[in-house]
Amino acid sequence: MKKLLALAICCLYVILSSIQSSAENRTISWDPVTTYTDDTFIPSSLFPVYYDIYWSSTTDFLLPGIHTIVIGETNVLHVFDAVVEGLPRQTTIYFSARARLTDGATSEFAPAYAWYVPALPPPVGVPGKPILNSASLYR
Repeated sequence: MKKLLALAICCLYVILSSIQSSAENRTISWDPVTTYTDDTFIPSSLFPVYYDIYWSSTTDFLLPGIHTIVIGETNVLHVFDAVVEGLPRQTTIYFSARARLTDGATSEFAPAYAWYVPALPPPVGVPGKPILNSASLYR
């Protein structure tokens, strides 16, 4: 059946650039899904397309081991907090997504996109990590 959506999410890419805030916000974005796998256009009556975004430590996206970032996103990007999501530090994880139409048709998982989760920098004012050097304290 041609309800298998062509995920342009194979172009799934992670911008993963920090947004200036105290949280560790990252952005994941993708191309919109507009066609089925046979390249026929999805009728406008079946829009919006809902995107379910996941991460895993493996590329196969089989249970167990799939972690949900968001279900039902209608935009083509999603901002998430790497700390809140519990992403393991200093390791490679994989993002993938599935698209759903309003009639319930769901795509297969998009090809996995690898991302190396960086280590957190030490927080400001951690003992042994002075904020100011001693010369600047005594002027």
